[in-house]
Amino acid sequence: MRLSIPTSWDSRLITGVAGLPVTDVYGKLARDVVGGARYPYWLPHVSGAGAVSHIKQARAAGIAFNYVINATCLGGEEKNPEYRQSVIELLDWINDQGVEIITVSSVWLLRLAKELYPRLRVATSAFQQVRSLEKAKQFEALGADIITIQDANRDFRLLESLRQGLACDIQMVVNNSCIFNCPFEYAHGNTMSHSSQTGHRNNGYVVDTAVFACANTKFADPVELIRSRWIRPEDLKIYEDIGLDHFKLVDRNMPTDRLIEITKAYAARRWEGDFLDLVVFPPRDFPLKLGTPHRLKYFVKNWRQANPLKLLSRVTSKVSESVDPISIDNRALDGFLEHFRKIDCAAMDCDLCGYCRDVADRVMTVDDTVVREQLKAYDEIRHNLTDGKIF
Repeated sequence: MRLSIPTSWDSRLITGVAGLPVTDVYGKLARDVVGGARYPYWLPHVSGAGAVSHIKQARAAGIAFNYVINATCLGGEEKNPEYRQSVIELLDWINDQGVEIITVSSVWLLRLAKELYPRLRVATSAFQQVRSLEKAKQFEALGADIITIQDANRDFRLLESLRQGLACDIQMVVNNSCIFNCPFEYAHGNTMSHSSQTGHRNNGYVVDTAVFACANTKFADPVELIRSRWIRPEDLKIYEDIGLDHFKLVDRNMPTDRLIEITKAYAARRWEGDFLDLVVFPPRDFPLKLGTPHRLKYFVKNWRQANPLKLLSRVTSKVSESVDPISIDNRALDGFLEHFRKIDCAAMDCDLCGYCRDVADRVMTVDDTVVREQLKAYDEIRHNLTDGKIF
């Protein structure tokens, strides 16, 4: 087992996972010239000096550092010589810190990094959505050292062909709750990417309609949480048996203590209680809660883009983060994956299959009253984003 975990830029994280099979931690500055697939107001902030110190601490503990520059869109700036030079300066800084791995979505950036710093290992981002052996082989031919898999986690025929057909490493995202075959994914990735790019006109702040649509979808039909392609700690061995032993945990917005708890659960290959405690799930992990002063700063300084009083009154007052209206009994999920080893799930109609819905009825507890309230709140926000009343 090899675990790749997100960093909170907290020294307690490195000491807290000591002795666990953590091979690397990943993270990035909240904003840089390339950007990455998280909003800056969602992430814990760290200074450049603080990041350097944290990278040194991780490496001293025998843990590699993976700097994430996985923006899904660079706005066509690749052709701009000044922009190219600024990216090279960022790569210089990354290299100077002894960073061992970078994660990218851009093929241009992959090739540039390999040309300038061949010692760097390059991982493809999950946002590249590798769902076929041919696509994976093309990335490998371009120089990728690590292919990241997420939506294909239950396609065992594909996973076996990936392992047999690739010489490079393969890592699997195990605890995301993204909607399977999400229709909001590309817009979501682009919106987050531009929000974290220095010099972009959004000034580091966006109102991402995809986040609200995601929550709305899950509250409208909680079975989506079962269909999502997570992997339980207890099921890691199934993947190890086909040669896949590199597992990536999320998320970079989580507090240190929770990251340590999740890492320990996967290292122990067992979790008692609510499985949703291990995954990213709104409203508990909602990115528009204030929480820290730097989040408030982004709302206030960008009031021309979205009226902060209107937005916060709708989000903070109507979307509860103190109550988790849905829970999943992890122990009741024992044996859950066996069904997927026998079928071609990607080629089937979920409604006709019905397996995940039957599982949801058996393992999921739903507070219908709270879910209805939350769904109403998300519906209102979603409509206000469409009709412009929130701006």
